[in-house]
Amino acid sequence: MICPNCGGDFADWAPKCPYCGAMNYQGAERQYMEQLEEIREDMEELPEESEVHYQRHVRGAVKKIAVLAAIILAAGLAAAAGFFLLEKKEAAEYEARSRRRTAWEAEEFPRLDQWYEAGEYDRILEHSYELAMEEHEFNIYNWSHYIFIGEYYEAYLDCLYLHQEKEAGEPFWTDMAPMALRSCIFLLYDTTEEKLEEQVEAMEQWGNGLTEEERALIQGTYQEQARQVLYEDLGMTAEQAQALYEESLTEDGWLDYGPVYEYGEELAEQLSRQ
Repeated sequence: MICPNCGGDFADWAPKCPYCGAMNYQGAERQYMEQLEEIREDMEELPEESEVHYQRHVRGAVKKIAVLAAIILAAGLAAAAGFFLLEKKEAAEYEARSRRRTAWEAEEFPRLDQWYEAGEYDRILEHSYELAMEEHEFNIYNWSHYIFIGEYYEAYLDCLYLHQEKEAGEPFWTDMAPMALRSCIFLLYDTTEEKLEEQVEAMEQWGNGLTEEERALIQGTYQEQARQVLYEDLGMTAEQAQALYEESLTEDGWLDYGPVYEYGEELAEQLSRQ
C-alpha cells in the first residue's frame, strides 16, 4: 500500500499509515470486520447465565465501532473529494499553461526560424539569455534548433572568443581558459557520430535534434576551432587532452566537467605567468 498523503509504503491491512497517520479505509474496514468476528466468537463461548449481560456490553461496543466506522467513512469521502478537487484544479492549471505556451511558441518560433535561416545565431543566443534574465514563464527549449545553438554553437563561441582575445593581446584572456577548455573537450570528444546520434535520439521526443548541415558544421569548423585553441592557444598536447577526457568520463560514458574546470584553472594560472 502506498500512502496517498506522504508516499510511505505499508501493509494493505493496516488501518492507517504508520508514518503520517493518514487513514487507510480498506484496512480500517477490515479491522472493523475482524473485531465483530472476535465478538461473535466470544459470545459463543459464554456460559448461558452471563450471556444477557454480555450481549448488552457487546451492543455498546458495536455502537461505538459503528460510530467509528461512520466517522472513517465520512473522512474517507471528504478526503476523496478533496483529492478530486485538487487534481481537477491542477489539471486545469496545467491545461491553461499549455495553451499559453502553445500560443507563445506560435508567435516566437517563426521569428527564431527567420534568424536561424539568416545565420544570426548570436541573436538567438542573446534572446534566450534575455528571457532567462527576465525570468520569463517560457524559453526556447522546445524550438527545433535549440540543441544546436544552445550547446554546440555556444561551445564554439567559447573557443572562438578566447582565440580572438589572445590574438588581440588582451591581458585577461586567460580568465576564459576554464570555460574554453570545457568547450574544446566537449567539441572534440562528445561529437563523434555515436554521441551525436545519442543526442538526437534523446531529444527527438521534444522535437529537437540535429540536421545534417549542423552535424557537418560541428565536425568541421567547430572542431577545427577547438583544436586550434586546445593545442595552440592553451598549449596542450593531444595526449594531455585525451588523458583529461578519460579522467572526466563517468560510468555511463558522459563527461563530468569538474576535473576539466579544475585543470583549466591550473592551466590559466600557468599561462598568466608567461
